[in-house]
Amino acid sequence: MHPQGPVPLGDEPLRYYQLAADDAAAEPSPIDQRLLRVGARRMSTPLLPQAPAGHDDRKHHVVLRTVLEDLAKCKVPENATTADMVDVLAAVDTTPVGYRSDLGGDIVAWLHDVAQVDDDGLKWQFRIVNGNDRVNLIFAAVSRHDEMAQALFGSYISLRHQQLLEAIPEQADALTVGVLLTPRRDDTRPWDTTMVATRGDQGFDPPYRADLEAIWGQPGALLSPRNKLSPR
Repeated sequence: MHPQGPVPLGDEPLRYYQLAADDAAAEPSPIDQRLLRVGARRMSTPLLPQAPAGHDDRKHHVVLRTVLEDLAKCKVPENATTADMVDVLAAVDTTPVGYRSDLGGDIVAWLHDVAQVDDDGLKWQFRIVNGNDRVNLIFAAVSRHDEMAQALFGSYISLRHQQLLEAIPEQADALTVGVLLTPRRDDTRPWDTTMVATRGDQGFDPPYRADLEAIWGQPGALLSPRNKLSPR
């Protein structure tokens, strides 16, 4: 219900734009200082955009929609349920509309970048999107996809999820979703999409945790001391 009372049938668009104007005029919500890390970019965008979605850059705005369509077509894994997949889709769809063109442009640039790597090389690009107390999103691109790349990506998602839980323990029920794109070498489609999602404590034993941090470092690290994989 609108703060001023019920809205007559047919006037719903007016209500939306009134709320969108209030949203645009509001001060940005403060950022949890525990989320800030080296290289982090602060971005603020209204949750209720006034302009049509993608008006600024439709070409890149639709990238995330295509990723969502890819995920929606995925077969439900044996260790998951249809409800789990709905949660994942809803999580990715929390990406603010005003941020999607920027993210889509970065993803396209990543795919072009990692596609230049030789077949025996492995290069990564990452973007962690925080700010929602229920969902943490990680978008990534990698030069090739095989069992090793999949295992590495899964370990990256698990580690970043655990590090976030330890930094913000009240988000114990948060869902972390990682979306990995790999450029295709044929003309059938521009990329393949892979997804990893997790909740709760990851139960790392100390030696394994140390190995993961030797590879992936801390959130925001461009390169950990022993990492040869060029994560960002």
